[in-house]
Amino acid sequence: KSRSLFQNDDKERALRYMMDGVIEKQKKDIFKVEIRQPEFVLTKPDADWTEEEKRLYREYEKEVKEINEEKERCRQSLEA
Repeated sequence: KSRSLFQNDDKERALRYMMDGVIEKQKKDIFKVEIRQPEFVLTKPDADWTEEEKRLYREYEKEVKEINEEKERCRQSLEA
């Protein structure tokens, strides 16, 4: 019984941590999302990036593009 209570507490804490305690995010919450640039972008010139850093930067750009598209869709939806 105590194990069951412990697992429920873990699930509840995880939900609070990941989604601010809500099951479904509201559309306006997408505007609060901020994706941080990888640290090396600010500290190294482009020519000195390793292949792994280049890959990470491409992933970062892809995430930024996707979140901006989602923000635009939500903005249009909220305006309608």
